[in-house]
Amino acid sequence: MSSDESNMFLVYLTPIFKWVPGIVAIFFSYKERIAFNYFITSLSTALSACLLGVTIPTVAFLLSLPFTQLKLVGHSPQTLCLLLFYTMPCNILFALGEEVMWRGYFLAKITRHSFLQQSLLTGCVWGLWHLPLISIGYDYPGHPFLGLCLMLLLTTGISPVFLYYRLKGNSLLPPTLLHGIFNTCTVFLFSFFKIPSLLLGGFGLIGAIVTWVYFIIYMRKLKTLEIENPLKRITKLSCYS
Repeated sequence: MSSDESNMFLVYLTPIFKWVPGIVAIFFSYKERIAFNYFITSLSTALSACLLGVTIPTVAFLLSLPFTQLKLVGHSPQTLCLLLFYTMPCNILFALGEEVMWRGYFLAKITRHSFLQQSLLTGCVWGLWHLPLISIGYDYPGHPFLGLCLMLLLTTGISPVFLYYRLKGNSLLPPTLLHGIFNTCTVFLFSFFKIPSLLLGGFGLIGAIVTWVYFIIYMRKLKTLEIENPLKRITKLSCYS
């Protein structure tokens, strides 16, 4: 398979792959009569999640600048419009497929654990789930082992951030928005690097370190949430008949 054919294969495979956990979660949720809230319950929480989805990749991008050169060719107003009105909505839709599982069904199964344990468990399983895509060149082409290690660092580091917005917003929408916007901004900012490497950007080592700073911040914020029954907080009585 040529490089172009391989890239097109990933383009079509990725959306399908990202919705696999969502389909599994919806199936078992239906079977167990569990339902989740998909709508905004707090506009400020949703907007805060959106802002953070831009902030974290931007911080990683700025910290990467001393270690690389930038290329400005190919970034036009049309590119920005495509990003805002096509790529970002698509990524948010793809992110929903993951969030239904990781901050939905899977989270409902581990609410007896502490916030720290929930974050670590979800982060590790979420990261390992990317193994098939990473092994065929997704996100870290040519570096399957190091790519998986970085993905595990990233998903585990950012996990309490997603958990915080899931619980505070009492909805799957805030973490879904955060997830989709984070992915979009990370890939877009990475395209400015003249010589890409595993060190740079939101998906690189610098990005992983940034997420672990947020890990510390949001573990403290989670402790401030007064939630007596986390399971009741993330699920609602099923309307399935």
